[in-house]
Amino acid sequence: MNLKFFIVNGKSKYTSIHIRFWDSNRIDQKTKTGIAISPDDWSSSKQRLKPKATTTNKDFFNHQLEQIERYVIDKYNLDYNSKKFISDKWLKGTVENFFGRVTETNNHKIYFVDWVELFVKNAPKRIYNGKPITDRTIKNYTTTLLDHGIDFVRTGNNNASKTPSVNNVSYQNDALIILQSNTRIAHDKQ
Repeated sequence: MNLKFFIVNGKSKYTSIHIRFWDSNRIDQKTKTGIAISPDDWSSSKQRLKPKATTTNKDFFNHQLEQIERYVIDKYNLDYNSKKFISDKWLKGTVENFFGRVTETNNHKIYFVDWVELFVKNAPKRIYNGKPITDRTIKNYTTTLLDHGIDFVRTGNNNASKTPSVNNVSYQNDALIILQSNTRIAHDKQ
């Protein structure tokens, strides 16, 4: 397997660093990394910014490129050997995941409020004790999570202006505790 960073010279003052990843005939993909530099600062032979680059962030960018390289190779080894499907957009998705970028359709993977809204939206498809979740339980989810849960996020222990991430385990646990107690209450009333 091989990985290469390169730039495409254009007419603009800055150009994006691209990444190409290939493994014999199995995969050969290219995508932008999202890092833009001056073409004069790029070393094609080292695939990094030159030591005498004019940008003040050259060490940061070079470190990011090293980290992306490791991440892509590790992710490919894991995905390929786990027999996961490597789609034609695999490299782009991997680079976006590395930088923590999300599309509007994946906000639920980053933001707690979006995760809660998706949880409530998908509630009718869930099964509890072998039976579909009742309309009353879904209404309780909506009331508890959307009214109180979002209020908890905005006024909870963290800074109110900061939206916590779904990856924050304590918020996930708190949300699930609220859901579980709400589910017990709803089933006790029935």
